[in-house]
Amino acid sequence: MTQGGAGHPSWNATSPVWFDESAFDPSTDEFSAESYADDLLRYVPLETLRARLLNYAEEMRDKLVQLVNEDYDEFANLSRRLVSVDQAIQELEAPLGTARADIDQMRHRLLGHSNSLKEAMRRRQHASELRNSLELSKSAAQSLANVKALVQSLESDAGTGRQKQHLDERCKNLDRICGELGRLLYLVRANGTDASQAHVLKANVEARLEAALVMVLEEQEPSSFATLLHASSTIGSISIVEGVVKRHIVAEAVRKASTDPASTLQASKMLQCIWDGLRRDTWPFLDAATSMCSSALPFDFVGGSVLPEVLGALEARYPTMYSPGNPAEFHQTLSTLEAFIRDLESLCTNQDQVLRFKGSAAWKANRSKWNVAAYFSLRFQDIASAYENGLPHAASFLSNGVASTQLDAPIVACIDAMRSCLAQDVFLASIADKLIRLQLQIFARFVDWVDEVIVSARENRSVEPNALALLYGRLVAMDVSSALMGDASRVIDDPNVAGMVRDAYAESQARLFVSLKGLLDVIVDGVATKCAECLGQIRGILAALRMTSRTPTAPAQYASVILRPLRAFLDSNIEITPDVRVFISEQVVSKAAAQFRAIVEETLATAMRTEESLKKLRSRKEKTVQDKEEDETASGRVSKMMEMQLQLDIAEFARRARELVDDRREGGSVGDSIDQLRRVVQCDTAVE
Repeated sequence: MTQGGAGHPSWNATSPVWFDESAFDPSTDEFSAESYADDLLRYVPLETLRARLLNYAEEMRDKLVQLVNEDYDEFANLSRRLVSVDQAIQELEAPLGTARADIDQMRHRLLGHSNSLKEAMRRRQHASELRNSLELSKSAAQSLANVKALVQSLESDAGTGRQKQHLDERCKNLDRICGELGRLLYLVRANGTDASQAHVLKANVEARLEAALVMVLEEQEPSSFATLLHASSTIGSISIVEGVVKRHIVAEAVRKASTDPASTLQASKMLQCIWDGLRRDTWPFLDAATSMCSSALPFDFVGGSVLPEVLGALEARYPTMYSPGNPAEFHQTLSTLEAFIRDLESLCTNQDQVLRFKGSAAWKANRSKWNVAAYFSLRFQDIASAYENGLPHAASFLSNGVASTQLDAPIVACIDAMRSCLAQDVFLASIADKLIRLQLQIFARFVDWVDEVIVSARENRSVEPNALALLYGRLVAMDVSSALMGDASRVIDDPNVAGMVRDAYAESQARLFVSLKGLLDVIVDGVATKCAECLGQIRGILAALRMTSRTPTAPAQYASVILRPLRAFLDSNIEITPDVRVFISEQVVSKAAAQFRAIVEETLATAMRTEESLKKLRSRKEKTVQDKEEDETASGRVSKMMEMQLQLDIAEFARRARELVDDRREGGSVGDSIDQLRRVVQCDTAVE
């Protein structure tokens, strides 16, 4: 690299291979100093990169100075060449000013023409609106005259009688009148003129429509009724038709059902009589008439005629039916009414009719009157209090021993309480979520009770392990999902919701299984305690060895009966599953071996302290060397006899343990416990 200038490298010096000068090209806008440095630092040291960038900056500065020096003469003479610029500017200002004045004048003229055109267009629009209004007024006047003429013609034919031909003709005339009246009402609204005359005519026509509807319903003419339905929908008189049907058809069917002797006792029987009467006498006529019309007609006979009349009759007959004070009667009435409403919904022939029915005022009012929250509160109190009263006290449940039937009592009480939540005389679809939650709360309370029983059994050592085993067997056999999913499937139609309920039952069952592990631990502790009761004989047997010189040749009697309580427990609880039997056996044997080892360690330690004390006493007496040797020999003989007796006892215990537990399976812990017991007396496995 050559040097130039004040000791700095020249701008055209050669660069390292890794240094790319094109990365600093000002034409690229995507240069990032951080990414550039991160890329180079992977294989170039930071100090080397910093030094190269400083050198490159000096090179660029030198190059800039060189470029300025090359064109400096032209830069210095630049002001001399600009002497005549002001004169050139003055020469250009004159024609530009003239052009600007011409443009302003032209713009003012164009704005004037534009305003004139806008005004002309506004007057034209206003004239068009006046012409349209005049045409609408003429059309409205013509329609008004036509309606009046048709009404007068209808009045002249009013005395023609009720014969089918005349009745059908009258209905068709009303349909024509309503068609013309509908056109008149549209024209009046579109023109924004006085509509008083049109409304007077509408009221007159509606009165005649109502009279014709009553006549048609009395004569049971479905074709004429269909014609009047079309006429009423044309002028928007929906409520008149629904009111007439309610007063003259539905009310009669409800009156007959109310006077039926079978419906005088309960609301459910009254609703059944009403439904039978509607299906038999009323709905066939309405169904035949509506089938002749377009399905788009906005009539809601179910929600506008049938339901309000039925609800009114029920409220008059049973004024306290909305009160949940008597939950059984409240449930029966509400369930029957909901079934009746579902039957009414089945009469709807399309989705629009269903939506109109569920949006009717009667349907909404009925939903708001039933206090299902208070009903649930009363049911909650009844079910929860009955369950708590039927649940035994946990502290005394197993204190004095219980029979098999008594063990089943709390389980039966829990299942019955959970089933009662979905019973037919309790369940309501509107509070299904609350009742399912109550079921889970009942089972959670049962699991808490089981935990309380386990704590009580752990504190009360007098509880028999057999009673705990019986309780464990009952609890393991308790299958919540199988017991309750039948009832849940009966009241829940949605399979997704049923699956969620099944999962909730499974989670509750899993919590019970967690508690049962604690119950197994209590059973193991109880059996192990019984097994350890005979281990206290070890101290007496070892003490007796000091009084005899006979070498032990057989295990002591206690060694063969240590695990007898475990054998008796397993024989008396044959219903326990094999896995649980293996678990209990392993745990009890391991605990018994640990107790055995603790007592042996304590006994041997006591024996050693006793020997030390005897040695001190003997040392105070004057003895010959021969006497001392005899004492030491006797002391060693006693220690050896103790070890031999314990080895025989441990071997017998191990043999009995193998009869109960197969420790060869993976994860077995009994062999380790026995090996630890052997090591206490320095026992060899060949001693057996």
